Amino acid sequence: MAYHPFRHLGLKFLSVAVAVGLWFTVAGEQTVERSLRVPLELTNTPNNLVQVEERTVPEKDPAPDKTVEIVRGQARERFFQVAH
Repeated sequence: MAYHPFRHLGLKFLSVAVAVGLWFTVAGEQTVERSLRVPLELTNTPNNLVQVEERTVPEKDPAPDKTVEIVRGQARERFFQVAH
């Protein structure tokens, strides 16, 4: 059997058009960055952990009870949509 490069030419053009369309859809998505305040909590500490001393923290520099996390993702993800 001989190879026929022009056989099923319509399907080949259709597949290339679909690939290009998907490429532009994915490449054109907007990336969103959002910062979230997350509480800090110590959990699942080992039983052999012993507190050696209790430190008092000055009022002007308290220990943080929250941290700020920055997350990035596609705008289409439900997580990044803003609720009004």
